[in-house]
Amino acid sequence: DFTSSTIASNNGNGVENYGTFNMSGGTIKDNVSDGVVNNKDATFNQTNDGKIISNRSGGIANGGTYNLTKGSVESNKTYGVDNSGIMTMASTSKVLSNDTYGIKNATTLTITNGQIYGNKSYGIYNSGTVNHNGGTISYNSGQKPASTDTVSVNVYQDGTYNMSGSATVTLGSIYLAGTSRKVKQDSSSFTGSAELTTGTGDRKVGRELVTNSSSASTSKYSLV
Repeated sequence: DFTSSTIASNNGNGVENYGTFNMSGGTIKDNVSDGVVNNKDATFNQTNDGKIISNRSGGIANGGTYNLTKGSVESNKTYGVDNSGIMTMASTSKVLSNDTYGIKNATTLTITNGQIYGNKSYGIYNSGTVNHNGGTISYNSGQKPASTDTVSVNVYQDGTYNMSGSATVTLGSIYLAGTSRKVKQDSSSFTGSAELTTGTGDRKVGRELVTNSSSASTSKYSLV
């Protein structure tokens, strides 16, 4: 178990994991490549106050199972997490202030709590399946493709995005990509208080749900 030490300034990755790596504290920072590479069939548990910060490539490249609970992934020089495995995010976990996207998800991401904010591109770039059951995505700075619009994009949606519980996307937009992605207004498709707080915009492919309007009303939509 990794509890309070620092892994820093390696010429490659900070950690290359092929088994089970439990990080309950400490810091992995300033490595030349990724902070952690979690390989296929490996498990990485990041809990308590563990931090993955300021790595010169990305924070975490996950091909196995990555469970983020009370730690943070922050200020990495490209992405926070590149997920091609199974990722869960819970409790007081944070993915913040990374130089590109917070989480790029190509497979399965389940969020039950936590915050994704302040990333310099999309909070989530999704081409897989996101189950967003709690927590907040806000204040990310992605842009619509081929656009000079100043509206910030929290979520680039080109997969399946399910919202329930207390999940919230606010202070930014959801961009709808692909040729078949659309949004259906249907409060019954949500449970709990899950919501997209929307202002202007429409629900067509290639458009967006704008959520940073000062006059935004509260509506509920399902992404289908």
